[in-house]
Amino acid sequence: MKTAEEFIYDAILKNLKSRKDAMPERFHESAARTISGYMGPDKPNITALAMIEFAKMHVKAALEAASKKAKMVPDTNDYTGNTGSEYDVSYIINKNSILDAYPETNIK
Repeated sequence: MKTAEEFIYDAILKNLKSRKDAMPERFHESAARTISGYMGPDKPNITALAMIEFAKMHVKAALEAASKKAKMVPDTNDYTGNTGSEYDVSYIINKNSILDAYPETNIK
C-alpha cells in the first residue's frame, strides 16, 4: 500500500500526464515532487500528515461502527446438527454487515 506522500505524488503526476496543455513530459516528475512536497518516505509533508490523521479518524470510526453493527447468522455450511452436538446450529458473522457498517459517504 502506498504511503500518503506517494499517493499525493502519484495523483499529481497522473494529473500532469493526463493534461495535454501541461508542461513537457520531461518535467512531470520534478513538478509533481515540487507540487506535492514529496521528498521521500522519511520526509513527510503537512498534507500527507493531515491525510494520515484523516485516515486514522475514519478507520477508528469504521471499526467502531462494525463492532456495533456486526450480525450473527446461521452457518449454512455447518454440520453440527448431524453429529449429535448439543447445539442445533453454529453461527458466523455476516461479512456484509461489517463491510456495510460504515458507508463511504461518511468520508468527506
